[in-house]
Amino acid sequence: MGFFTPPRVSFGPGALESLASLPGDRTLLLVEPGAAGSPGVLATREQRAKQGKTVELLEVDALDLGGAARAAARARECGADLLVGLGGEELLDVAKVASALGGSPGLDPAEITLLVDLPGGPHPPLVLIPCTVGPGNEMSWTAMLKRSREGPVRELTHRNLAADWVLLEPLLVRSLPPAAVALGAADALSHALESLGSEWSDPFSEALAKQAVETLLERAPRVLRPDPPDDLREHLLIASGLAGLAQAHAQMGMGHALAHALAPRFGVSHGKVAAALLPSVLEFTFLAAREKYRQLGRWLGEGAVRSGPEIAGRVRELWEALGVPRNLSLAIPVRRDDLVGALPSVIEAAERFTGVVASGRVPSTTELSRLVLCAWDGRPVDF
Repeated sequence: MGFFTPPRVSFGPGALESLASLPGDRTLLLVEPGAAGSPGVLATREQRAKQGKTVELLEVDALDLGGAARAAARARECGADLLVGLGGEELLDVAKVASALGGSPGLDPAEITLLVDLPGGPHPPLVLIPCTVGPGNEMSWTAMLKRSREGPVRELTHRNLAADWVLLEPLLVRSLPPAAVALGAADALSHALESLGSEWSDPFSEALAKQAVETLLERAPRVLRPDPPDDLREHLLIASGLAGLAQAHAQMGMGHALAHALAPRFGVSHGKVAAALLPSVLEFTFLAAREKYRQLGRWLGEGAVRSGPEIAGRVRELWEALGVPRNLSLAIPVRRDDLVGALPSVIEAAERFTGVVASGRVPSTTELSRLVLCAWDGRPVDF
């Protein structure tokens, strides 16, 4: 038996106007430090004020589980009956956990899993508003956060983490640098392609992933060109949401599991690491999902994709066009010996995430280590 439970979504120019009609008299708006005067904050206040609603702003001091617990406590103290998360990937995950803790004030957030029955106390409805292209985590019921700034990333998954509403407003990504949008599009494409190869994919996630792939491959290369179309970022923002929803149902892929272990270890961008890993991951998993990947030829160019090395090569060519690292050595600025020395703890951390066991081809510990080194060197995955 399967199930599919997307949030309610408002998208396109004017999506923020939906805030005016949402229920609740007192809104707690969670943002990153320094974002108090941003266009998203000003628009949120304006839209809630149309109905005479009040908005309290909270700049979350730490984008980790501690910050989420403090946000939940503030929501209870101020009597918030609507919680809004406005910002990037980590801020949105903080908002998810804060919302879930609203009805479970005594719960350790690190204990949130699908196997835990969260107390059914009242908690404010949750609205998520992304200000980046790529992550798509506004669509999922998973949060990837550290317990503290120095700890490992933890994967929290529960239906109570799902947003009630998602607002995809292109106004909020209009000023992003083109290079950041290109990297975000690569991150979203990684979500979509890995979800297609997941053992846990279903007809809904596959349809969403294919639509995301088509949009991203058609439009992402235009990001770095002079005078891109006015609606380009809107389409990429929506495609990121489609890919995020696909991943929410098929689970994160092996590449993202490795990226969640590698990126914080070396202090680099998660999206950049995930993109650099993708060609090697697709080559490793190709035989397990060959029929799905073969159909991608019409979007990746040059006809049907016939082998793992071929799909890896085509993705690397796309990364070159987008200015995205095609090998892991270009994404992590350390010596190869440093990577090799860190591999045992990195692989141990990655194997805790569902992306490894959900893969269409589940790797052994040794295979994961070899895969990382192949991605570093840009050499074939011949095992």
